[in-house]
Amino acid sequence: MSQVQAATDITAVIAQIIADHTDYTLVVEQQNRTVVDQNLQVNPYLRVDVKLLSAAQLDLADRPRVEQWGQIWLPAVCKPGTGTAAVKTLLEFVTPYFDCKRLGIVQCQAVTGSGGKEVKGLWVEPVIVNFYYHRLT
Repeated sequence: MSQVQAATDITAVIAQIIADHTDYTLVVEQQNRTVVDQNLQVNPYLRVDVKLLSAAQLDLADRPRVEQWGQIWLPAVCKPGTGTAAVKTLLEFVTPYFDCKRLGIVQCQAVTGSGGKEVKGLWVEPVIVNFYYHRLT
């Protein structure tokens, strides 16, 4: 249940980002939901990928509490040669929505960047949000 709730809480923030972004119509590619046709994209778009990494048992109860850790990868994507300024502007817009924020049950840590690189003919520059939430077994 908590994994579904965490995904719902993160998706709600993504919907808010889309609604608040007014520079252009922001397209967001979400894992196994929306796939972006890169040929049609003129402006940078955002990908969202949530990864569950590890967990730790917090007590010895019959139904122990567990702290689940994960990462939200938020790569901004554009065509090579279009400059990185628009990608960096998009990431600067997105970062405050996650940086040390509580999103429902999800507690986000400080956002970090990982540098950009060309991947499959596209320029991809992600920011990464470490997060955790508590769940019962």
